[in-house]
Amino acid sequence: MIMNAIVMLVLVFGGVWAQVLFPAFAPIGQAKPPFLLAIVLYYALTRSPNTTLCAGFLAGMAHDVMTAVPLGYSSLVFVVVGVVVGRFRNLVLSESRLTAGFFGCVASLVTQLVLYAILLRSGAVWWPVGRLVVRILAGAALAAVATPLTFMAARRFDQWVGNSEVREIIDGIEQPIGR
Repeated sequence: MIMNAIVMLVLVFGGVWAQVLFPAFAPIGQAKPPFLLAIVLYYALTRSPNTTLCAGFLAGMAHDVMTAVPLGYSSLVFVVVGVVVGRFRNLVLSESRLTAGFFGCVASLVTQLVLYAILLRSGAVWWPVGRLVVRILAGAALAAVATPLTFMAARRFDQWVGNSEVREIIDGIEQPIGR
């Protein structure tokens, strides 16, 4: 339990670090890979709904602190997206890079649209349609790449500290790998 919390804090800090260091390019609407959203998706597909809520809240607050978004907006969106994605946990292969890329892409599209709609409604932001489309599509493409990378790093870290077992499938039978 405590190791899960420590790992979550380290992952969120690492996600903040990665998002800050990744440059924003004007031709793609200043989009950056959504590493914090990817962390929420990792917890949504590998842990309980309560853990997903905590990850969504922490990652959302970190996102709001780093950006000009008012506190709580991203947390609300990240939590809702995490809970919805978590509903698919038993239906998909969470270890697959394709699954991570798909959910990262779709979640990024939804998250960006909802956050933009909330900020537009409050009068905090307005972008021309062309820039909005470029930014959302570029963000989704970056998420399709960043999410599988984040899943791999988070899974390795969880295995390293003992939160999850290293497993392999031999002849259709799943077995733990001896350490």
